[in-house]
This record gives sequence, structure tokens and C-alpha cells, in this order.
Amino acid sequence: MCGIISGMEKIKYNKSLEEKIDNYVNGQLNDEEIEQLWGEVIHDPYYYDYMITAANIKKLNQQRKKTNVHKIGTSKRNKFYWMAAAASIAILIGVLSVVLFQSPNVNNGQLKPLNELSLKNVRSVEVLKDNAESQIKRGINLANSGKVQKALSLLESVKENNTKASIKASVEMNIGIINYNHKNYAKALNAFNNVISLSENNVLMREKAYWYAGNTYMQLGQLKKAQKTIRKAYNLNGAYRRIAGKYLKRLNKELSTK
Repeated sequence: MCGIISGMEKIKYNKSLEEKIDNYVNGQLNDEEIEQLWGEVIHDPYYYDYMITAANIKKLNQQRKKTNVHKIGTSKRNKFYWMAAAASIAILIGVLSVVLFQSPNVNNGQLKPLNELSLKNVRSVEVLKDNAESQIKRGINLANSGKVQKALSLLESVKENNTKASIKASVEMNIGIINYNHKNYAKALNAFNNVISLSENNVLMREKAYWYAGNTYMQLGQLKKAQKTIRKAYNLNGAYRRIAGKYLKRLNKELSTK
């Protein structure tokens, strides 16, 4: 169930926490227990990833069951579609959705944008060309080794030399993350908005881009735009709905006093 985690990362398994997450996914927790659970996982990238992935795969399975009521005994191609969609959720949420939360504590009255975003390779249901994927990975490695300008130049080149929206969106997401992490917020915002435009058929990618763009507006001190953008992530009713809702409550309160 867990996402793809680098072999360099040390994971401490917590069976008790996993049971709570499973109960949450199955609707067996009350509001107070849910709040306590989010308090536990919000600062733990591994279990935050685990919970988001579990919730979204269950949602996908429920959608599949509804479809099968009308289409029993569908073709192998339809079965492959659902397998690919499930894989997409595991990859997109498991690989990219790890957000490095640096005390974004909205429960204690503090409202802070994310300090740093996780830089990971992004893949869609549609398999990327080997050359493009290898170049994206190389760009990420360059950025992680501190060669930021070389990384950005390479990713820009990949974007210019490919026409597929899925590749361009993946590249733009990484360009946005690199710029965000180096406090180039205007450039990051432009990249995240490009991801939104390129991801009309990819709700997971679009939701991520709205969430990141909202945090970027907060970094720029543009709280009204942050509120509007984070609400779009919230309205997609996906992995970020709960944390987006918390941010919206704080933004609404803060903006009402100005």
C-alpha cells in the first residue's frame, strides 16, 4: 500500500498507526479520532503518503464497483484500464505527494505555507518515453546535488523537445518544485499554473498543482489568491481536501480581520 520510497530512507513501521489509518479509510473513526490521527501523520511523510494512497485506492475501487454494476464482464482492455489507473494513483501519490511539512500547524493558530516540497520523478498512466524519463531523472539528480541551474536548463530542454502534455506537466511540476525550494516563488507559480493548464485529464496532478500554487501565493503574501487556489484543490475532493480545508479556515479567519 505504501508509496515508492528511496532505499536510502529509513522507515519505522508503526502497526498501531497503520491500523488507525485502515480504520479511517473504512469509516470507523469518529471526528475526534480523525483529528488525532491527522495530528500524528501530518509531520510523518511516510505515513502521510500511506494514508493518502490507501484512501484514494479505496475511492477508485468504489468507482470501479459502481461501473461494474452496469458493465459486468467487461473486456480485458477495460480491466487493463483499471489496473493502470490504480498504478497511477500509487505512483503519483506515492512518489510525488510526500510533502515535507515543516511545522505548518494550523491547529495551534499558526498559518504557514510549506517550507519545502519533495522533488521526485513524476509519471502518468501514459508511460513516458525512455529518453524523456531519463532526462527528467537526470535533472532531478542535478537539482538534488546542488546544480540547480543545470537542472533547470535540462528540464526546460525536455519540455521544449516534447509535445505530450503528460511529459510537459511532469517537467513543469519539477521546475516549479525546484524554484519553490530555492525561494524563486514567481517562477514556481508560473510552472504550477502551467501544470494546471496541462492536466485537464489528470485530476491528481491538477490537485497537486493547485495545492502547491496556493502555498506559493502564501509565500508571496497574496493571501486572497492563496485562498482562491487552495479552495480549488479542496473542491477536487481528493488527497488534499482535509489539509486544504484546514488552511481555508485559517485563511478565511485571517482575511476577515483585514
